[in-house]
Amino acid sequence: FSMLVLLPQEGKQLQDVVPVLKEGDYWAHFTSGLHNAEVELSLPKFKTEYSKRLNDILIDKMGMGIAFSNAADFSRMSDQDANISFVKQDTYIGTDEEGTEAAAVTVVG
Repeated sequence: FSMLVLLPQEGKQLQDVVPVLKEGDYWAHFTSGLHNAEVELSLPKFKTEYSKRLNDILIDKMGMGIAFSNAADFSRMSDQDANISFVKQDTYIGTDEEGTEAAAVTVVG
């Protein structure tokens, strides 16, 4: 795992950067101007977890609806009729004086 810490340009505030994060091409915008710099950085200890069901994304945006229906064909994986009822992803990240710990797990049921 790695953590990318983005700092605003000198003289800019966080609120100057937030609107750019909402633009469709924000990643290209950031990566085009990245450069290495030595800085003194203090981060507070933190832990955060996030959980999301991925059904809507997989069905509507990735075209995987058939896998969630009775028409699903998983015969190469199982002798029994099978389909997917849900896909859920859980993530965790924690940072303290010792470093950063992160994990992710995806459950298909």
